[in-house]
Amino acid sequence: MTASTPEFPPAGTDRRPGFGGILAAVITELTSVRSHLVFLAAVTLVIPALSVGIRLALDDEPLTLRDLTVGIDLSFLIAGFAAAAIIGGAYRHHSIAWIWMMDNRRGRVTLLRIGVVLTGALAGLALGLALACGAVLLIGDTLPTDIPDAQLRDFRFGLIKFVTAVVLAALLAVITRSTVLASLIFAADVFVIEAMVYALPVQAFKDVGWVLPFLSGQIANGSSIPGITATPLQGGVALACWVVVLGGLAWWSDTRRAIR
Repeated sequence: MTASTPEFPPAGTDRRPGFGGILAAVITELTSVRSHLVFLAAVTLVIPALSVGIRLALDDEPLTLRDLTVGIDLSFLIAGFAAAAIIGGAYRHHSIAWIWMMDNRRGRVTLLRIGVVLTGALAGLALGLALACGAVLLIGDTLPTDIPDAQLRDFRFGLIKFVTAVVLAALLAVITRSTVLASLIFAADVFVIEAMVYALPVQAFKDVGWVLPFLSGQIANGSSIPGITATPLQGGVALACWVVVLGGLAWWSDTRRAIR
């Protein structure tokens, strides 16, 4: 009688899930929290709400692209704070740890999380703009057809501002691992630092401050800022540098630091 030898899987077998499995896990995690869906609804609904409010207040004026997209000026702030809350909350509640157990390539997981948040925010923005168009049609307005270049430029900057807010706040949340701290830095940049550089007639502020994220995005869009002579190419390079530097710090934070 011959004893049977049990068979074991060879050592070193990689059983990590693939890209699709990690992506599905991230989407499931982010969409299973009710507050995340509330943030998405706020990003979406503020756009048609402001558009209808403006049309009711200015009923005699012809509808412009600015009337349809004015809600982006508030929506990008909500999206930025939402990104900080969603990404930072994963570290606060340690929900990111179980995904790291599935795949220890933390940089890829973080990139996927930020990509999913940005995609969801852009989908909410697109839905909000579509609802704004439908709402103004329901109240009897006609969509604008002859759109001036200045309004198109403002709309393009609104999109740049929206994407910048989500990516900037999300990367800050990864670096600080704190929703509150990331939100405070984001708010300080938008409401204090960049507002001072834009509004104060101090040339020294403008000579240095144009490299800040939203101001450099405005310059990259081709919009003029009083006192600033930087070219759109310089603005685009400055904005790209912010993404690269903050992305590098976020990668270091995830790969070199443990969750506490």
